[in-house]
Amino acid sequence: MTLDAADKMSHFVRFCDAFGIPCLWFADTPAFLPAVEEERRGLIRHGSGMILANTETTVPSITIFVRKAYGGGRLAMPGQFLMGDLQVAWPCYEPG
Repeated sequence: MTLDAADKMSHFVRFCDAFGIPCLWFADTPAFLPAVEEERRGLIRHGSGMILANTETTVPSITIFVRKAYGGGRLAMPGQFLMGDLQVAWPCYEPG
């Protein structure tokens, strides 16, 4: 997950929450991308903004873990760690 993806996800969550649209997530993320340029631009700050947006939402949040969910990427998706409403997994899911 990159810095721009984190910003896009947080804006999307806030948009859905503002209009009462439930969020359905298909999670397949190995983690945040620890590139030097991403770190300079503030990956931790933007990533934590995405986590904050997911915890503040009031609409139902359903996460389907498709394949991979490792490290910070797993923590950022609205699953068991962010009090999501429902989490399910495909048989090929690799928890990390």
